[in-house]
Amino acid sequence: MKNILFLTDFSNISLNAFEYSLNLLNNEKNINIHLLHAYNIEFNESTYIMQVKDEIEEDSKHKLNDIEESLKSEFPNFSYYKYCNFGPLCDVVNLFLEDHPIDLIVIGCKGESALENFILGSNAFDIIKNIKIPILAIPANYKFKKPKKLLFSADFSGIIEKVNLKPIIYFIKKHSLDLFFINITTNINFDKVENEKRVSSYFPDIPISFNYKSGSNIQSMVYKFMHENNIEIAVVARHKMGLFERFFNPSTTKSMILHPEFPLFVLHEK
Repeated sequence: MKNILFLTDFSNISLNAFEYSLNLLNNEKNINIHLLHAYNIEFNESTYIMQVKDEIEEDSKHKLNDIEESLKSEFPNFSYYKYCNFGPLCDVVNLFLEDHPIDLIVIGCKGESALENFILGSNAFDIIKNIKIPILAIPANYKFKKPKKLLFSADFSGIIEKVNLKPIIYFIKKHSLDLFFINITTNINFDKVENEKRVSSYFPDIPISFNYKSGSNIQSMVYKFMHENNIEIAVVARHKMGLFERFFNPSTTKSMILHPEFPLFVLHEK
């Protein structure tokens, strides 16, 4: 976990997300923090539009400087780099990733908003959906407290073998987290022993509590389980026709992203 990309729209929500994640990293050394802001306007080659574009870029650079100074004062052990680029958010991030190896992307999100009102704008969902880098999304105003437990919400369809588990294992070991797995399904006809053995092999020397719930309202059941067991961080894995799509289906999503209550790691297939 050496290179972290922070996506910012200069809101207090994004700054809160950055502070949470830096506390989670616990002032480790040799970590590079990349601050990235993407700005976009309806563009043509008129003199007026060119002038506005230049003014937005200059203002964005000043705001990035302010964020860097604020974070440096509180977290001086990290190295900071700033980037301000014109274009749609997904395009800017993809271009950035071509030249910069990134281990984790950090964003903030509004707890009371609809999906398209993620703090980074309507394109933020595209980041989660299309950028295959582990993502940490922090709800608005969620203040850091040292985590003790992490919940991995996953079915047992083979996704564990396909996603990049390194960030999760890193934080589990770093904070000595208790790892919980929850499988919510309407299908109870599978070999629990065999699946638990297979999943455990990907988390060597990490004790796991396996839990099974039957039902279709995944979001509410996950949150209920987290509240009942005082779990602070959730993990979901993105793969086609799996749990991630059930979370993010616009017709069924009610809480996990639209109304997030806990920090959420999103993992992607390798």
